[in-house]
Amino acid sequence: MNLGQSILFFLIYFFLIILILLEILVIALGIFFMFIGFKSAPYVPSHKKVIEDLLKEIEFKKGMKVADLGSGDGRVIIALAKIGCEAHGYEINPFLCWFTRLRIKKLGLKKQAFVHRKNFFSEDLSKFDLIFTYLLPKQMEKLEEKLLKELKTGSLVVSNAFSFPHWQPFKTTKFLKIYKKE
Repeated sequence: MNLGQSILFFLIYFFLIILILLEILVIALGIFFMFIGFKSAPYVPSHKKVIEDLLKEIEFKKGMKVADLGSGDGRVIIALAKIGCEAHGYEINPFLCWFTRLRIKKLGLKKQAFVHRKNFFSEDLSKFDLIFTYLLPKQMEKLEEKLLKELKTGSLVVSNAFSFPHWQPFKTTKFLKIYKKE
């Protein structure tokens, strides 16, 4: 075997090993994201039109404290921080938290937008003026109980797509259900 053939065999084996490692990584990430999806809600980002609807329907004031429960890639908290809100996202997926923090830093919103890698069910949400959520129906009943106990009077809750089982919205749009704590 000459030098050229040896180099060719080495390159073929090297690329095969790289392909195998990439396949293992993809499988591991797939299993990780499936686990996260089974543990909570799967990652489904809010559509741009939902965020536009939110910004149109709610009268936001500068400095208003808002939280996005299950903030995913941070698009809601970033939009709210851009209009002057103090926006907090709660997300348990570490990759989505990292990605959101990267976007926040890149956009220069580190003083207005924050993402917490925490389960919002174990957090006190009483400091927020508005809660945004896009959760599955199975989680809405538990969240309804928590919010009715913790939120101060006048706080708003905006749900993308899904309703609370017992709490009646005071306003609905094509995408949103808007609730007010009485």
